[in-house]
Amino acid sequence: MCAALSCDTPPRNLRWQISFGSDELSARATVVEARILEGGCDSGAVVFTTDITRDTGAIDGVPELRPGAYGYSGRARDGDCKIFANGCVEVQLPTEASEVEIVMGAAEDEQDLCSGAQTCEGGVCVTPTLCGDDVMCPMCSTCGEDGQCIVDADGSECASGRCYEGNCCEGCWDGAQCAAGTSNDVCGANGDSCVRCACESSTCVDGSCTPTMVVSQLGLGGFTSCAILESGQLWCWGANEEGQLGLGNGSPNTVNVPTQVGTDLWLDHSQGEDNGCAVRQDNTLWCWGNNEDGQLGVGDTTARNAPTAEASGATDWVQVEAATTGNHACGIRSDNSLHCWGGNNRGQLGVGDTADRNVPTALSAGTWSQVSLGDEHSCGVRPDGTLWCWGSNEDGQLGQGDVVDLNAPTQVGTDTNWGSVSAGFAHTCGLRTDGTLWCWGDNNSGALGTDDRIDHMSPVQVGADTWRLVVSTGNRYNCAVRSDGTLWCWGRNFRGALGTGDMADRGAPTQVGASTDWAGVDLGRDHTCGLKPNGTIECFGRNFFGSLGTGDFNDRLGPQVLCFPNAGS
Repeated sequence: MCAALSCDTPPRNLRWQISFGSDELSARATVVEARILEGGCDSGAVVFTTDITRDTGAIDGVPELRPGAYGYSGRARDGDCKIFANGCVEVQLPTEASEVEIVMGAAEDEQDLCSGAQTCEGGVCVTPTLCGDDVMCPMCSTCGEDGQCIVDADGSECASGRCYEGNCCEGCWDGAQCAAGTSNDVCGANGDSCVRCACESSTCVDGSCTPTMVVSQLGLGGFTSCAILESGQLWCWGANEEGQLGLGNGSPNTVNVPTQVGTDLWLDHSQGEDNGCAVRQDNTLWCWGNNEDGQLGVGDTTARNAPTAEASGATDWVQVEAATTGNHACGIRSDNSLHCWGGNNRGQLGVGDTADRNVPTALSAGTWSQVSLGDEHSCGVRPDGTLWCWGSNEDGQLGQGDVVDLNAPTQVGTDTNWGSVSAGFAHTCGLRTDGTLWCWGDNNSGALGTDDRIDHMSPVQVGADTWRLVVSTGNRYNCAVRSDGTLWCWGRNFRGALGTGDMADRGAPTQVGASTDWAGVDLGRDHTCGLKPNGTIECFGRNFFGSLGTGDFNDRLGPQVLCFPNAGS
């Protein structure tokens, strides 16, 4: 059982924070029951109750509540259905509060929830099914002498296959796994083995679960995630207080499942701290979300909650990059010219001064093949393989060997074999064409991978391995894919952002799971998503705003498959 649960309670938008007073209580819990008591904690008049399990976080169906005193209560029960912990907080409605925090302590007297003939199954009281005469037992169960249905033995024949744990497997059964249903949720290489596909939107093709919603590009930023599908559709989820999901008027402040952004088709996308930008298939550039520093490039500082064309109206944009934890953006056009806009307090736009720009502004010289943006600094690679950085340099993130800010692009060293660069919050990592990985800047949380927690103001190599892809745009952490397809993360591990199964920082690259088929990875502020070759996504880390797209608000310490709605193509 997770130690803390966060749940939305419409219609008053109160967020429940239900936690345990000790780790011992948390470890014992199987189910937490959230209740609302009319009249206060001692009234006993329950007007709403629902169970929260490990896999259910969002509370739905809260009734419209009249003004007055209410007790917001939580109580926990174990696998034997014993109520062993509880807590309650009184709230006077209406209230200006946005959340209610309930800390559950040990109950004075433990109570059995089940009564009579009920049995406890996984912390839930179950009333046995009585059979006989005109009442039939479900498939894969038989009526016993006492009038109760008894589950048939695994492997027993049933109408369309064999029984397993009370289910009739349609066409496949291997004695260990079973799934009843259609080919969308049963997938086997032949007729005698089967597994359940993780997502309902997947189909079984040649014995493998194949997604119908195939992702071609990831784009994470702040507490938001987005993905472009092979079809060109753009889907987003997570925090939306500033309209950064681009869903338009009336959209909620948080969206915890993938949701399509309009009907346009897109080529490239990047998500900022609380804004997004994308290149449409006609090569026009559109942005949305927070615009206080002009980071939408639309000629003003007014926020937009739906995609809005940038001010120039150009039709030759090929690449866009928004600062994952900052307030500026840059784009590359078909002539390889670089244009930047938004916040410029540290010279991060590279235009030679520190004045903000609310329209795309061309950098004075040079052509560019790639650009990446940190919180208040920027770096780019030119076609000749040289690396250039500019903006804030207080932690040495510009790689110049000092801590002096620069308001125009300045070359990092003299090497000409840089293949790509990724700017993090206050550090930078670059990948050379020989597959070696180099990092520099802030190393307080181990983001440089040097295992020394010492800032480095010039590039230092990360180990001796070769790498295929690096992304370092998280909040003081990085993830990268090695040439063998394994995924490695290191640095700050807030709320499980490294995917290592815990929340301990890492000063050196640490492998995420055992998979060897990672094709890409992208980072938000404290959450991570990886891309597999078949177009599926697996995410982990902080999920307070629904950034993982799992349909709840529970953090994940390791990769979890993200499922798109069973619609679209």
